Amino acid sequence: MASQQIKWDAGSFRDPAGSVFFAGNSVYRSVSDQSEPDIKKLIDSDFFQRMMRDGQIVLTQLVENTFDVPGTFVLKHDTIPFMNYPYEWSFNMLKDAALLTLGVLKKCIENDFILKDGTAWNVTLHKGKMIFFDVMSIEKYAQGQTWNGYQQFCNEFLYPLFLKAYKDVPFQPIFKGSLTGIDPVSTQKVFKTSDIFKCGILKHLFLNAYLSKNKKISSTKINREIKLPKLALLSMIENLKNTIQKLKCVSDNSVWIDYAENNTYEKEDENNKINFIKAFCTGLPKQSSIVDFGCNTGNCSRVVVENHTVFSCDIDEHCIDQLYKKSVHDKIDKLTPIVLDLMHPSANVGWHLQERKSIFERLKCDGFLSLALIHHICIANNVPLELFVKILHSVAHRGVLEWVSKEDPMVQFLLRNRHDVFDTYTWDNFETIVGKYFKIEKTLKVNNGCRTLCWLEPLE
Repeated sequence: MASQQIKWDAGSFRDPAGSVFFAGNSVYRSVSDQSEPDIKKLIDSDFFQRMMRDGQIVLTQLVENTFDVPGTFVLKHDTIPFMNYPYEWSFNMLKDAALLTLGVLKKCIENDFILKDGTAWNVTLHKGKMIFFDVMSIEKYAQGQTWNGYQQFCNEFLYPLFLKAYKDVPFQPIFKGSLTGIDPVSTQKVFKTSDIFKCGILKHLFLNAYLSKNKKISSTKINREIKLPKLALLSMIENLKNTIQKLKCVSDNSVWIDYAENNTYEKEDENNKINFIKAFCTGLPKQSSIVDFGCNTGNCSRVVVENHTVFSCDIDEHCIDQLYKKSVHDKIDKLTPIVLDLMHPSANVGWHLQERKSIFERLKCDGFLSLALIHHICIANNVPLELFVKILHSVAHRGVLEWVSKEDPMVQFLLRNRHDVFDTYTWDNFETIVGKYFKIEKTLKVNNGCRTLCWLEPLE
């Protein structure tokens, strides 16, 4: 075991108390000698064990260190197969992650522990619900100490939620541009003075922005004598929780939220399409993973999720939000909704471009669905057919791909007021290109012959 090869996680280097590494199919975290006594108390505590059983904290156990890493013990974590990031979440996903973080913080303080930070990167969606996984960010609470993670929590949770709830400004591009969220001074510029009456704005935004603007290195004094009673700290957490619970997100500006009910398919075509997808999925082993590109509100995703793990991706955050809320309500634990713009996908970012992996490094599946999507990529965004097919092939070697011809009403809509420069956007060229990467097992024409479902299998 000591000679077993380990691989350190490139995004886990900031905390000197311990870093994540992988051995075989298991996930571990090193524990420094200084942190070991507190970690033992934490793991053995009733509240921590209860939160693990409830699925709020990742299953964790302290095991003997038989690896070539410092320390007597290491933590072994339950494996989270797919890590999803804040810029891939919808509004209610970020909201639930924020409430989970506050819930973990509150339980910690009540039991004489506290979180070192307040970052959104300590949480991910796993088995249908948000889960807290950075156990090493929990440390012993010292009487009277403040929460050092408060401003980080505001930057990475509260302000992005404020922007979406009050100004309908999407937060996903903000996280793509900055892993640390958005600061109070920048956020305040979006708000007017009259906005101070909105829940949480005066206390958590305007006041923080004022304090930040008036900080100068030359005049800053570090006061380590500030003491905050535990009740005051718990009261602040409760205030943050109440503020976040009141935040709502409207979907009035969503283009695709009602597409499932208002599209160009006849009822018979819709049924034939669903049956075609079911037949394809029946040929996959149970518990296979399927990615649904352009899932909309997830009608097809929900059809196949009973026997498979499904990653449902769409550019429309409101569609993903609706799918997430339905999945939580129905307790579907094998579906992961993802906000994904294929023209601006999640890329490698962070230190040395290794802290956060691109969506295509993380998303490797057994099958894919690409339904009513090709024209949006190749016509609306001028992506050559072959590049689109190659992307699908890089994720999975079999799938269902829907061809949408130029005669289709939606393509005609996309071509309005444009010169048709898409001479290569033809069925014959499409069939030739697909044949380089897949074998077309079956086809089914729908929508008056304007669309063709293609069952694709690996080349022999």
